[in-house]
Amino acid sequence: MNLKVARLKKKYYNIQFLVAIFFLLNVSYLNAQNTSVARDSLTWTYDITASGFISDDGNQRVLFNNLGVFTVGNNAWSDRVVMNYQVGKVRREIKENDFFTYNIFRLNPTDKYFPLAIVGLELSNTRAIDFRWFAGIGGGIHLIDKENFKLEFTTTIIYQRTNYDLTFDDHINGITDDTESAWRITPRLFGLVQLSKGPRFEYECWIQPSLEKLDDYNAYGNFALLVPVIEKLFVRLGWIMTYESIVAPSSPTFDSIINIGFTFKNDK
Repeated sequence: MNLKVARLKKKYYNIQFLVAIFFLLNVSYLNAQNTSVARDSLTWTYDITASGFISDDGNQRVLFNNLGVFTVGNNAWSDRVVMNYQVGKVRREIKENDFFTYNIFRLNPTDKYFPLAIVGLELSNTRAIDFRWFAGIGGGIHLIDKENFKLEFTTTIIYQRTNYDLTFDDHINGITDDTESAWRITPRLFGLVQLSKGPRFEYECWIQPSLEKLDDYNAYGNFALLVPVIEKLFVRLGWIMTYESIVAPSSPTFDSIINIGFTFKNDK
């Protein structure tokens, strides 16, 4: 086994370990909240999605994406945990092995205006990110809050620190060290459109310009059309796009994936 394959497998198992630990910590946290507050005062929602595609056009391309969203709260506070894991390969070579998660804590989430705090982490084989963490504070507004049409706008100021997987001669594309730090502002849109009891369209997107460099910004978009099959089960057609101005050598600045799968959820 060569060194590159060994490193990729090590990163793969490290990500699996972090997924498990992060999930268990959040489940423990939510259970603790549930024991300290009356059960009927809490609202629980979950959204679990598995999607991907397999292509055998000579390259034997395989890609899977798993998304979990868990929310608990009441009129005074809410906590929303988002976990996304993506793994893919071409033949036997690992291409994607990416984990992204963030936790948003809000006060007075049902009010039109609300404050929030966010913390998250990311590991990405696609963009040679060994470890990234970020944290910040901000606020939001419910622009539209109807049963079949929701639109929310939030903005946060975050501090982001990224460790890249670089070799000694990888000094291009804006990276001169294996560590990059930045203060960023993050305007974000989030919402859904529900067509009676039929299909629903969900979206979440943001842009993250640096407060120090105008040409340094990240962008993210997650759009999905959900068609109900049975109660709580949907067929999902999704599009996920990401963009980063500063990436490691040989890593893409823009990444776009269309996939199909299933979503199991209890939110309305």
